[in-house]
Amino acid sequence: MITEKRKILLFIDNCTAHNIVPPLKAMKVNFFPPNTTSKLQFLDQGIIENFKSFYRKEVVRKLITDMEQQSASSINVLHAIRMIDKAWRSVSMTTMSNCVKSCGFSKPQEEASEEPQEPDMNLEADWNKLQNIEVQFEDYVTCDEGLATTRTLTDAEIIDIVNQHTDNDNVDENDVDHTDLADFEPVVSNKEARAAINTLRTYIERCDDIEDRVPLIADEIDISPWKNLLMKFAQVHVCLEHLYRAETCLRADFVQLKPMASKLLESYVSEKSTIKTVGQLMNEVIHNICIPITNNIVQDHLNKPAAWYRLELGFKEVSDVRNYKVVSVFSQLPVFPPQVWQHIEPPSEEIVEVTSVEELKYHHTKYMFISDKYSRKLDFLM
Repeated sequence: MITEKRKILLFIDNCTAHNIVPPLKAMKVNFFPPNTTSKLQFLDQGIIENFKSFYRKEVVRKLITDMEQQSASSINVLHAIRMIDKAWRSVSMTTMSNCVKSCGFSKPQEEASEEPQEPDMNLEADWNKLQNIEVQFEDYVTCDEGLATTRTLTDAEIIDIVNQHTDNDNVDENDVDHTDLADFEPVVSNKEARAAINTLRTYIERCDDIEDRVPLIADEIDISPWKNLLMKFAQVHVCLEHLYRAETCLRADFVQLKPMASKLLESYVSEKSTIKTVGQLMNEVIHNICIPITNNIVQDHLNKPAAWYRLELGFKEVSDVRNYKVVSVFSQLPVFPPQVWQHIEPPSEEIVEVTSVEELKYHHTKYMFISDKYSRKLDFLM
């Protein structure tokens, strides 16, 4: 800071822990005026309350899970640390920015904008399961609002603390009680991890509402760092199913395509449209096919080109570009049903025409290879 010639002004409150400020060279410390913490301390403007709300949500959900599993409810230090970490990461930057601005730490033209709060219906249902008295969740969040966190120690108390530390330093390490080690979670073997991944994959493949369940799974077991990978794993499965149905001229299950797969597909044919799948496009004109739209998600794991192929569709008697429909299909190789091939000009020499069920199964096996790659990726992380 000194070499960069930065000027830093640190505001702190008049907590008793701040009575002695060490000498600082590149930083100036100013205290808030007495009895103004509730107005000038931005943590008190909503950040702490927001954090507590997220933390106590995790506590409630942990208790509900224990009730459903008919196991004794217990929250140890490790559980608490995990919930604290997740709760703090849940506090948004918008919330922090607004709390700082509300204290006056902003430019005159900047005003704190209200962050829209959506009601958590799942939390309300969980809370109603947990309690039988007329206590609101908001009251539970602020139950320790008036709890004293610091106090001034007397000389006698300070002497007792010093003597206690001295006695602890003289205790032999062999005399330490290690009964707490029993509370640690058991080590999971590679075999058990692989079995768990296979179970998770089977669960994903059989879920009808996977786009809703994946975030809940990730939240429940707190695998936030892997949440995106888990979502991609589920997305690939849904897109593969749609593509396979499309190539076999079957009606695709559009319920599973919304809204998760639509995030991967540039767009897809609406359920209300007369066109249901790529395999049913023989009555439509392919006006254009754009190749390739690189699919980095799949390409990175295949180590070979993978792309989205965008088809611009329109009725034969309509030439207005505004009436075109756009369908994006994923394929490692440009594979389409024979009925569609007559409308497509080959963009490269790698095109393979599917003329039999055996060829279709061969290419479908290639697509399933993608799903297996994600499974191995999860296995590697575990």
